[in-house]
Amino acid sequence: MSKYDVKKLKDERGQIVDEMTSIADRNRDKAEWNADDLVKFDELAARDTNLEKNIRRFETLNEKESQDEERNLEVAERSQKDIEQVLGDQKREVEVYDRYLRDALTNEDKQFIRAQTVTTTGGGYFIPTSLASEYIKSLQDFGGVRSVARIIPTATGNNLDFPTSDDTSNSASLLSINTGASESAFTLGTKQMNAYKYTTGKIIVPNELIQDSSFNIEQYVRELFVERMARGTNTAYTTGTGSAQPEGVVTGSSFGKLSAASTTTTFLELLDLKHSVDPAYRMNGSWMFNDNTLNKLKQVALASANQSLWQPGVVGGAPSTIDGDPYTVNQDMATMADYTKSVLYGDFKKFYIRDVMDLSIRRSDEINMTADQVVFVGFLRTDSGLMDTSAVKHMLQIVT
Repeated sequence: MSKYDVKKLKDERGQIVDEMTSIADRNRDKAEWNADDLVKFDELAARDTNLEKNIRRFETLNEKESQDEERNLEVAERSQKDIEQVLGDQKREVEVYDRYLRDALTNEDKQFIRAQTVTTTGGGYFIPTSLASEYIKSLQDFGGVRSVARIIPTATGNNLDFPTSDDTSNSASLLSINTGASESAFTLGTKQMNAYKYTTGKIIVPNELIQDSSFNIEQYVRELFVERMARGTNTAYTTGTGSAQPEGVVTGSSFGKLSAASTTTTFLELLDLKHSVDPAYRMNGSWMFNDNTLNKLKQVALASANQSLWQPGVVGGAPSTIDGDPYTVNQDMATMADYTKSVLYGDFKKFYIRDVMDLSIRRSDEINMTADQVVFVGFLRTDSGLMDTSAVKHMLQIVT
């Protein structure tokens, strides 16, 4: 598969930003923007956001293609097979999985499944490894917290204890000959990662489509699995309480800055939030907020000609930035309002998402039998938590 060319999309973004800048220049000294200009600006901002998402998707696909090539070479070396055999096994897994979804397994398929140890004991089907990685990757590509967090895949669902600490106050020291090392003020804690089960709910497919050999049933099920899982789990990864459910990154974050208004912010406030995070974490720092907040930041940046506040990524492979750092648009983040935590900044790799890799799909011909429909249900076990609360901080909107 050839790599995607994103240059045209980036050129188009450049033209849109020029139009947005022109509109902002016309309204720079006005107390209120011209109504038509405001509508046009919002339209351009929406197009810019969509283009940015598409650029990231295509760049991710290019990266994934390279990763797949490397992984297949590793599998071939480990299994002492040539690359054609590895690709052949993966193709066979996909074909068998497709026949399982269509309820058309042959005896030979069942023997292959047993050899691959991908069936569940309860009549379901563990998604083959070659496809499970595709599902997880698609979840990450969907955006939100998963796109910037550290993903920890595990083979089983046992509870795991991860170490938590903030060691930024400690440093190496000079040691004289024959002198013992002193103890550092280091406190090591633990955060238990569970395996909460999420389900897609019913994925209903008419039997006519399943019986149609040209209908890509695996792709259809995968898309619905990913979309539903991404929407449901991202809410938990963002604002989950951590009690009988995953802990969200907003929940785990610590206070960084109090805004002077409830529905807006300023560049200086964003700088204060950024610098409330220790420099050790700012090395990998990035922002997170929803699309409404991003639109406000674009208006403030272009109206004040402050290119540092928001800089579109239209050159090379550079991402769009806020004060030089990339940002993630997460629609589960709160819109600016009284007492909301609307903006996050920090090192999101300190936020862990644990996935149990035995993704499974179950099918039933009986539940919707009278409507001649087949029902699929997908399952994923996952958990999340911020390992260091100092690594990510939030802005709290004041009540005005």
